[in-house]
Amino acid sequence: MALGPQALTTVPALRAQLAGGATDDTTGRLAEASLAALIERASAAIEGYCDRVLLAPTDDQTYHLDGNGEQRLVLPEWPIAALTSLRIDGEDIAPRGDGPSGYVAREAEGWLDLRGHTFTVGLGNIEVVGRLGYDPVLALSERRHRRALADLEAACLLL
Repeated sequence: MALGPQALTTVPALRAQLAGGATDDTTGRLAEASLAALIERASAAIEGYCDRVLLAPTDDQTYHLDGNGEQRLVLPEWPIAALTSLRIDGEDIAPRGDGPSGYVAREAEGWLDLRGHTFTVGLGNIEVVGRLGYDPVLALSERRHRRALADLEAACLLL
């Protein structure tokens, strides 16, 4: 296939860049470490461009956020893969069940809604414990995680 006139490089240049002298001596293929480095660079470039963390960590993380005086708080990353706990000014807030108060996690949007409470104004007075971002385990059962991760993988491979 011939490259178009706007191509910024050539096939031989790409081949040389990918090989970069880092081939496995026994097969002539790119070494695992070289491929891993390319994946890390492409992944970091995508996260940098998006200005956010995309994959949920495997373990719960604690996020200290500033209260805004409202009943909705936008989390620093989305979607919500898992939410373990919410504390406002040191007080545990339970998920809203059938009762009139508690929090509702809007997983896809990455925000929390409160009923019967507000996220009181303060610096770092909101503690959220959970996993935020797209989750490969949830991708097995949830379409939004599966589609997003497939798109992110395709973008990484294209870089």
